[in-house]
Amino acid sequence: MFKSLASLAFVALAFTLTGQWNSFHVWMIAGFVFSMLGDVLLLPEKNQTAFISGMAVFGLAHTSFAIAFILAGTINTWFYISLVTALFLAIPSYLWLKPNLKEIYRYLVPVYVFLIAVMILFSGYAAGRASGSYLFFGGALLFGISDLFVARNQFVKKEFVNKMIGLPLYYIAQLMLALGLIY
Repeated sequence: MFKSLASLAFVALAFTLTGQWNSFHVWMIAGFVFSMLGDVLLLPEKNQTAFISGMAVFGLAHTSFAIAFILAGTINTWFYISLVTALFLAIPSYLWLKPNLKEIYRYLVPVYVFLIAVMILFSGYAAGRASGSYLFFGGALLFGISDLFVARNQFVKKEFVNKMIGLPLYYIAQLMLALGLIY
């Protein structure tokens, strides 16, 4: 229940901070709503259908954020930084997870990693749009890193430390993305 309330809080914060409604803001809000729905879908543990559904909805969240960043951005130094960062995170992460992927996850995880990389890449594209919008890059990066802890828990080693580190990173990421709406 607390996880769902925390997720609802970042959606409410994003709505509160959205002073204008253009395509950028609509896609950002969609990303927050999909993130909240993904949180709800991941609540039942040891349920493959719920986990795959959660992955799909979080994939939509990453895609929504990436589209928003494309709409708001321009080529700038942060774009190149995010390109290197996305590649540095995505390739080793996938190679680390690959030996542990079975069944349908052999196909889903590479797509999911790609969507995270695209989100991180275009967060840098948006980061140059206004002062303070570097929060998009930081938020997208922490979102991607928090997903590594979910993946570690699901595919590598189930440990409480995954949630202990991953959940705070995820909520900090969502707050950073929401606070980027101010600029």
